[in-house]
Amino acid sequence: MTQNGIAVGKAGAALAGKAVGNVISGLTQGDTESIERKVEADAKEVERQALRLCERMASLRAAQDELAGALPAFQPFSVVDADSVDDCKK
Repeated sequence: MTQNGIAVGKAGAALAGKAVGNVISGLTQGDTESIERKVEADAKEVERQALRLCERMASLRAAQDELAGALPAFQPFSVVDADSVDDCKK
């Protein structure tokens, strides 16, 4: 899960750099219509990666709750709740 989160973060940072490049390229070539199209396509890929990460939140919560039930000392560290899972996809 950590690796997925890192990958999404890196993809977001790459998207920002690529978006700046697309803006500069579009402006210098007089093709401003392609800027939005390219940036939106790249943003959709980052969004897909983030949603895959969110899909794993439910199984993470289930594992966390199972561990907290079996090991009460773990309960204070159980931080993923139903709202976290639901909010992830927003």
